[in-house]
Amino acid sequence: MSQTVYLPSPPTQPAPGASALLQADEFVAPAWLAWWYRLAALRPPVGRVATLRERERIRRSRLASILLAVQLVLIEGPVIPVVANAPNGHLVLPWLVGCIGALFVAFYCNKCGWLTLAGLLMVASIEVTVSIKILTVPGGISLGYLPQFDILIQPILISVALLAPWSAFVVAGLNIGFVLFALVAAPHAPDLVAALHNPAQVGDIFAVPIMGQLLAAFFGWIIVHNLLEALKRASQAEQVAALEHAIAESRAQTEARNQQLESGIQAIVWTIQRVSNRRERERIQLAPDHELWPIAQQLNRFLDRYQGARADAVVLEQVRQICNRWANEIHQARMERRAWRLPLSAPHTPLDVVIMALLAQTEHLQPGAGKPVGQDPSFPERPPSDR
Repeated sequence: MSQTVYLPSPPTQPAPGASALLQADEFVAPAWLAWWYRLAALRPPVGRVATLRERERIRRSRLASILLAVQLVLIEGPVIPVVANAPNGHLVLPWLVGCIGALFVAFYCNKCGWLTLAGLLMVASIEVTVSIKILTVPGGISLGYLPQFDILIQPILISVALLAPWSAFVVAGLNIGFVLFALVAAPHAPDLVAALHNPAQVGDIFAVPIMGQLLAAFFGWIIVHNLLEALKRASQAEQVAALEHAIAESRAQTEARNQQLESGIQAIVWTIQRVSNRRERERIQLAPDHELWPIAQQLNRFLDRYQGARADAVVLEQVRQICNRWANEIHQARMERRAWRLPLSAPHTPLDVVIMALLAQTEHLQPGAGKPVGQDPSFPERPPSDR
């Protein structure tokens, strides 16, 4: 009975991918807010982990979608009736409607991923609306209109949140230039003219709006800058952990594969040695998912052919021996001037048919003839030939 070598593949548990170490739910939002993100913001990548740049863009896009909704619904939308009834409404209202249209364009840009353009449109909509409103006030700018300069802080916060952090200083610089222009060259009401000529008040009139712009830009920049650095470090730490896990997983898979190859090679060598030691029926059996399974199948076919060749060689050797003995018997019978006798061949040789036919012919020619005394039992008697 043949013995087989069965080596299944080493069992491996599917290890979690590198993405399993990262936050799988970092973009999950409450149901009441998720629909709005799907409608107005960038969508997270599907089937893979977002890169640091993609995370930042998605964060900015979602924040922009919320700011756009707040600016459109809670700020500029409710202002339409107020501006329409204002003394300078006929001048400000067209600009306000144009800025609202720009916000709808910003919605589209934000959804398409053009975040910088969306942020610029949001900043420009507030800047233009507030500037037109302040410069077109009937009778000139009065002391009561000075708090309107504080609205210009909104574009700074939007720019630092949606654009590069340093853009807050650019917007603040533009706002300070507008404040200086409004306080120096724009039409003024009598109360503001008197305050500007009063040394006790003129410093506060210039310093309060300018300092507000500078403080908003500085604190906005430093907060967002530190936040982005923290997010970058956290993302790098997650990526390093994912890379270490991927390397460890790859090393484990390599070791398992090497072990599988080593065991398969040992099985092949052992089987070949057994076959060479005349255990011809030995075969290699590996699992179909084994790395060496195709090679094992080819070797098994080769061993089958080798076994058949060896069996044919044995039969050929038996035939050769029978032919030699037969030739010797014929030669000996000729020398002794007697009838030569047929040899009995080994079973399952091609000469079986020939010898059986000759034996049948002998029995037909001499029915009931017995064997001579002293006859070699391996050679039946052949009838005497005619002389």
